[in-house]
Amino acid sequence: MINKDAIKKFETFYRDFEDVFSKYDADFRNNIQIYIQLKGMLHEMDVSANEDFQRLYSKFYGVRRLPVHCRREYFIRLESLKNTTDTISVGQLTKEMKPSLGKFHFSFCSKMADIIDDKRYPIFDSNVYESFKRRLSGSRLEQCIAIYKDITDTYKKLKNNPVLTAFKNKYRPIGMGYMKMLDALFWVIGKTEIEKRKSTKSRKKRKEKTNNQG
Repeated sequence: MINKDAIKKFETFYRDFEDVFSKYDADFRNNIQIYIQLKGMLHEMDVSANEDFQRLYSKFYGVRRLPVHCRREYFIRLESLKNTTDTISVGQLTKEMKPSLGKFHFSFCSKMADIIDDKRYPIFDSNVYESFKRRLSGSRLEQCIAIYKDITDTYKKLKNNPVLTAFKNKYRPIGMGYMKMLDALFWVIGKTEIEKRKSTKSRKKRKEKTNNQG
């Protein structure tokens, strides 16, 4: 479903979008540059065997946290799916990849789907989740699937938003689908909120330490 709170947060954060673009210009440009490079490499080589692609992808998406044998299976699956025109169910892919990855890795599977077709599949990660989290019942995987649908539906709603248009005009991200652009925009919102929460927590700890010493 469309997450109205996420849309409200998006519109509030980017009310003065030129200022936000200026503040996070380096983040946006780095995100675009690496992503478009990966998209180009994806169809130029066998990504299950190319170490340059795997190294860049793993660093960009955090996949390097996986053990070596898990990363090997991950890239074998990416290679096998990269030319598919069939609909990818990220939930089903997560289940199928569990034996190879050791546990459910919904976020990594969403990133695989996104690099294959970023006009159809958004990314689910901790930063994006900040704008879409809500109370849900069911297993962790079921909750991820529900939130992922929220993200997908909300991005479709925002497809013609003026902020996205301004982002396209400023950065000219040729080769990047609109869902990946919105991912970059929501990623910054999440990054800001997480940093703010950590800062507040740190100040609280310092205050408590000072009070205890007094």
